Amino acid sequence: MRRNTMNANTKLLNCVNRASVTGSGTAAGLVGSANGNAWTPLNPLISGCANFGTISNGTNNFSAGIVGTAYYTTLSECYNVGSATGNRVGGILGQTDSNTTVTSCYNAGAITLAAAGNYNYAGSLIGYNDGGSVSNCYYLTGMQAIGRGSGDTTALTEEQLKSLDTVLKLGGAFVNDAKNQNSGYPVLAWQDADAIAARSCLRCAERGADPGGGRHLSPCLRKLYLSCHAR
Repeated sequence: MRRNTMNANTKLLNCVNRASVTGSGTAAGLVGSANGNAWTPLNPLISGCANFGTISNGTNNFSAGIVGTAYYTTLSECYNVGSATGNRVGGILGQTDSNTTVTSCYNAGAITLAAAGNYNYAGSLIGYNDGGSVSNCYYLTGMQAIGRGSGDTTALTEEQLKSLDTVLKLGGAFVNDAKNQNSGYPVLAWQDADAIAARSCLRCAERGADPGGGRHLSPCLRKLYLSCHAR
């Protein structure tokens, strides 16, 4: 599913785009523009979404895997593995403002600045962050996280981004790619319900809940334990 514009009192949850998108102003895999405001209590929410498609916007601004531009918007638990090209371009967001929050997202897609210029910015996660809150977000090494602006971001190698440690850091919305539907990168839990049980069992093991290697669990939980350790 893809929306051109979202306004206040709207949500986009658990959606994926696999199509190529070509624009002439704003181009994104899921939402072109998300526009909230200061006087509405419920501003746009985009959560649990992913983009696999190629996003092309020529030499125009505002290109991204998930959202082209976001104002007074909350964006959480999304990822991009598709490529994106534009002049304010990012894997997650092209441009955002100081009233937008971005949490627990990652980008593994190739991001390309279409043309050099004083006001053109490319970032693995966000092209231009004009004061928005960015936390717990991850991206592949080799490119800066945010073209202009800052946030709580971490650069990882491909191996690190695919690791269980990163899955756990991203939070409960993500699971490991047990079915190899995303080349080993983390996927959203709704994309693979079977992985939720394996993830839960791994957390128990990490916390020392079963020092007996599965022997002290109930038959049902032991089956899950052994299943996840066989992966």
